[in-house]
Amino acid sequence: MNESVTKLLAQMSLEEKVGQNICPDIKVDSLTEADVLALKYELSQHPYGGFILFGEAYRTQEIINQLQTTAKIPLLIAADIEFGTGHQITGATLLAANMAIGATQNVEYAYLQGKYTALEGRAVGINWAFAPVVDINNNPHNPIINVRAFGETKEMVSEMGSAFIRGCQEHGMLATAKHFPGHGDTSQDSHTSLPIITRTREEFKNFELVPFQSAIDAD
Repeated sequence: MNESVTKLLAQMSLEEKVGQNICPDIKVDSLTEADVLALKYELSQHPYGGFILFGEAYRTQEIINQLQTTAKIPLLIAADIEFGTGHQITGATLLAANMAIGATQNVEYAYLQGKYTALEGRAVGINWAFAPVVDINNNPHNPIINVRAFGETKEMVSEMGSAFIRGCQEHGMLATAKHFPGHGDTSQDSHTSLPIITRTREEFKNFELVPFQSAIDAD
């Protein structure tokens, strides 16, 4: 941890530290000007760590700029932009799904996917991608991963996921390997129920966890 961060943490109250761990979502398109003013006031009173954004590109950029100006500590602005910034921000570019990228067997395409996600996302103010998905698509009954996965093997997913991370982070955006510890071999949607994976610890370590270790190795 660098000296400036250490100094900042030493000056923060417990409430401020807790606030940095809170990241509400904002549906940008539904916000009125009164809503934006209320949001800025809320931010001035409670030091949120950031926000998760959904909405139209120009409006997103406008609101992010206002929020960053209001915040005492620079905000982490996140979005689930798995298939390019257009995945969650209308008016931005929607790229091919991960399964299509994986089908090319060309790791360079995954790198470019991360690169252009970062460049376009940063242009509208997003600095943290909730991507890439590094789940292995090995259960045909999985209702939630399918085309979001790069492939059916740990080798393919590891290579593609790590390449996306490099492309993303080399162009100024934080990446997130998800969904730890692995959501591929499930038949439930974790948004609505609790999936269970019935592997042994050793099997889990040698399969589901491999792409996450590769992501760590890719920084």
